[in-house]
Amino acid sequence: MLKFIGEQCPVCDERFVEKSDVVVCPDCGTPHHRSCYAETNKCAMLSRHESDYEFKSSIVNIVTALDAIEVGDVHLDVPPAPLPEEENKEEKDIFGVSGEELSVYMEIPKDSYAYKKKIEEIKPISINIFAGLFAPFYQFYKGMRLFGFLLLAPMFLVYSPEMFLQFEIEQPHRILMSLFGTPENAETFASFFTTGVSVLLILFNDYIYVWFCANKIKKIRAAYPEGGSEYMEVLRSGKKRGFFKAIVDVTATSLLLGIAVYMLAFVFSGG
Repeated sequence: MLKFIGEQCPVCDERFVEKSDVVVCPDCGTPHHRSCYAETNKCAMLSRHESDYEFKSSIVNIVTALDAIEVGDVHLDVPPAPLPEEENKEEKDIFGVSGEELSVYMEIPKDSYAYKKKIEEIKPISINIFAGLFAPFYQFYKGMRLFGFLLLAPMFLVYSPEMFLQFEIEQPHRILMSLFGTPENAETFASFFTTGVSVLLILFNDYIYVWFCANKIKKIRAAYPEGGSEYMEVLRSGKKRGFFKAIVDVTATSLLLGIAVYMLAFVFSGG
């Protein structure tokens, strides 16, 4: 009987021993521990199936699993294919990644209500009050630094006239006020702008966040094309966010924007 002693399971990286309970992928022949295959419910080499990948043993003088199956030399216990509904649910493409990858990266358990609403049944429009009320701090907290900056920059600009006036920085204040006409116009514009941005974030932020996470996952996947336990571990630790980090990011970005606006106003005023 064909043995895989010495080969490595692509999920846990443990080498197979004589008593290992081994199953193989029916498509590419890659051997897995039965428990590892059951845990992931898919072949660890699934991403390479489209390129006609076939497992080749690293042990000298041993035929491949697929060759052995084809010639009838051995009989291996191949796990049954999942039912169509289960397969579609597991392999649902969400911005080019699977629900399992998003679950690990976003730290949302697959059996939770949050997973069902935010990943499995993702919709362009959803309700997230915190995303609008605490913008852009919320976005920085979630690790979306570029998105947070793109929100903070226009917010900072519309409130700049009032801020410069409070700090008695007259020249930049006059330059920026020329864009709005009167203080009342500037205040009205700022109010409508921030309210509009808040409403849009309440409705669309979760969808944007899933898209953001999916793109981060793709970058991590590119560094680990064969997947496996190391890839999943990197996914678990790949998301960088935190309350203190968000405070630092917002403060640093605000200072940089303040300096930039002041310098622009100073330059356009003729020094």
